[in-house]
Amino acid sequence: MNHSVIFFHGWSYHSDFFQPLSDICPNPVFYNRGYIGAYHRPILKPAQKYHAITHSAGLLFLCQEYDLNDFETIIIINGFSCFTKSISPRILKLMQKNLLYDAAKTLSDFSHQTGDMGRVIDTQHFNIKPLYDDLDLLSHIDIMDIILPHHHKIHHIHSENDAIMSIEKSHIPAQKTYILNHEHHVFEFKPDYKSMIQNIIFPTDTTSS
Repeated sequence: MNHSVIFFHGWSYHSDFFQPLSDICPNPVFYNRGYIGAYHRPILKPAQKYHAITHSAGLLFLCQEYDLNDFETIIIINGFSCFTKSISPRILKLMQKNLLYDAAKTLSDFSHQTGDMGRVIDTQHFNIKPLYDDLDLLSHIDIMDIILPHHHKIHHIHSENDAIMSIEKSHIPAQKTYILNHEHHVFEFKPDYKSMIQNIIFPTDTTSS
């Protein structure tokens, strides 16, 4: 049976966020929320074994749109079970207001807070409505009851210097947690990080069974 990894990016990003990890498996698949480009929800095929890799709010999108029973492994990078355990809903409301007033500045400020200092924001390519709507989603969703029964297949990777969500407030039940020293919410997928992720999904030399 073939293995495939589905990648779930976070708020304000695009499916190309995970391109640096696209070579860790022979069949990478990319979910796209529709902030940039068209919304795309990959359809699961019966003959595949699936693994999920999420970043930030990508975990919420995975839980919202899929049954976790369909995944062999779930790797959560700087994720959280409830965003408002760290960020006040009032901040999200303010971000919604600012998004409509000056989207470029709002997205740029958010990127700087994530540590993604070199990101270039061109709002001509952004779809504002899903960005706005998902700030509502972040303000009320709590997925602990969804992920808790699957803790045995969850691997939690969290950055030491994550200014969006500290590991203490992320509340992720996991088989194992990995701390990335000195890293931020968004970081470069260095070769040793790629190897770590690949070894979690494929602990032996083969990617098929």
